[in-house]
Amino acid sequence: MKIEDVKEYLTSTQIESLLQIYPSGEFRCWGVTPSKINVSKWNRIQPGDVTLFARQGRIFGRATTTIKFHNQNLATHLWKTNKEGATWEYMYFLDEVDDLDVPYSEFNKIIGYEPNYVIQGFNVLPFEKARKVFDSLGLWSDTFYPEASKEDYANAVLELEETDATTHSNVRLEQGYLRRFLFGNKVTEQCACCGDDFPVSMLVTAHIKPRKHCSREEKLDQNVVIPMCKFGCDELFERGAIVVNDGNIENGKVLASTPVVDSRINILMRRQIRGFNTSNRAYFEWHRMSHLKRDST
Repeated sequence: MKIEDVKEYLTSTQIESLLQIYPSGEFRCWGVTPSKINVSKWNRIQPGDVTLFARQGRIFGRATTTIKFHNQNLATHLWKTNKEGATWEYMYFLDEVDDLDVPYSEFNKIIGYEPNYVIQGFNVLPFEKARKVFDSLGLWSDTFYPEASKEDYANAVLELEETDATTHSNVRLEQGYLRRFLFGNKVTEQCACCGDDFPVSMLVTAHIKPRKHCSREEKLDQNVVIPMCKFGCDELFERGAIVVNDGNIENGKVLASTPVVDSRINILMRRQIRGFNTSNRAYFEWHRMSHLKRDST
């Protein structure tokens, strides 16, 4: 479905959000009718959640949730109404649509259901059960993460600190908050170092000052991260081969290198780091001094 074709049924905010997520202008969506139980389940859906489509004893498809909103007019336009006069107005939008071929028996074994359990209707699994399915079938999204409040983020970060356990729920809450801060609803963004545009799945929320060296207050500061690509910039920065001095990328510590690595570093020299500001200046200075000090010893 094209966003342009249904603009009259969307608010300006909804149009803006959809265009960020679907820069091609085309989207896919699903919805549920407004029964009390459906709405209760729909309220639990988060970006990054996976919808599984099932029939005749098999799960035949999957898709990742990108965003959701309630829109009766759009649902009626797309799907009309059922015999009770209701429409599928509690909508959620999808990406990463792909085929699956998983028999119910395999799904039931993963999740701990009885072997003869039959999937029926609309349901939302508790996180722990969903995690088992995600892990077993490889369904985690590298693009869409759950929305997290500042309080959710703080709790997740501090729990990771206290238990030293990288649990999926806390890591994805932390990443959800930080990636929302860096990318919003965008599915592409520029690397802070090289300035090239990448899918956000190919960008990392790079800690300017590594988490292990951060104070508790610094761990809770979203300004300690910046987007860097997996195509070399994050690796060079993490190893200290490049540093940032007053917003400018400079040579850092000397590494055992090759002409390819040297060429990549030379391309970055004297570029302005994107996103450099007074809120993260101290983190960049810590990174620069830390690596230059180690290189001089």
